[in-house]
Amino acid sequence: GRQGKGYGTYAVQAVCAELRSYGAEQAYVTWEPREGGPEPFYLKLGFQLTGETIEGEIVGVRELS
Repeated sequence: GRQGKGYGTYAVQAVCAELRSYGAEQAYVTWEPREGGPEPFYLKLGFQLTGETIEGEIVGVRELS
């Protein structure tokens, strides 16, 4: 019921800003590949697929610079 209200976007943006403040140049995220999963959400926020998987989860990276 809370999807589509901007909470997730706000949280990801806040984490990325915090990482930037510590000098990080990239943010990484992983998710389980499944129908209806979060992949479109992360891609919309600028994460790109790395082509890697960790324990069956897809890895995405977003440049912070």
